[in-house]
Amino acid sequence: FSYTTDFPRPGESVRGHGFQLGNGGKGANQAVAAARLGAKVQLIAKVGKDMFGDSNIENLKKANVDTTQVERSDKTQTATATITVNSRGENCIVVTLGANLELDEVSAEKHESALENAAIVLTQAEVSQNGNKRIFELAKKHGVKTFFNPAPGDPNLDKSIVSLTDIICTNENETEFITGIPQHNLDDAKNAAAQMLTMGPEHVIITMGAQGK
Repeated sequence: FSYTTDFPRPGESVRGHGFQLGNGGKGANQAVAAARLGAKVQLIAKVGKDMFGDSNIENLKKANVDTTQVERSDKTQTATATITVNSRGENCIVVTLGANLELDEVSAEKHESALENAAIVLTQAEVSQNGNKRIFELAKKHGVKTFFNPAPGDPNLDKSIVSLTDIICTNENETEFITGIPQHNLDDAKNAAAQMLTMGPEHVIITMGAQGK
């Protein structure tokens, strides 16, 4: 994170008043949160052979997340996000997905053993769609519940992933991408949830930004 009063314009340099380096990523954050709540968590992920990969793995281990299924890429860097925050709390973010995109269907099959004793598998959209689809297919094969958080939202999401999902959690934009129903109020959310229930999921959770309760 870089903190500054105002965002720079193109070609401009501005002074910041703070900098913070931290670990994260949607999958890692979800794994750490579940572990802190007492769950036994194993993370399937891929990082580069760089300082960011080292730091992320160390942080996961400290949080009691099993990292034996975390791969190291020989050719791609660890995913990073460069975040600038201004004095109004607004942010600009540049995400480089790096090694995340190497988690494809072939990689998913290499991790099938991790599903054999799992109760639930959670995925998000910072890895390849093919990888997500294949890991859910394998989860179904082993009778494992599937939880999909399709963030960051993608208007070109492969909806066959939704059909393999038991529990789905979406924000307003992601809900519209999946159902085509713009989200303005609770009735819109109810209509979208009803539609998603016809697509495969048993349970639908829709977060509604400032309207969320």
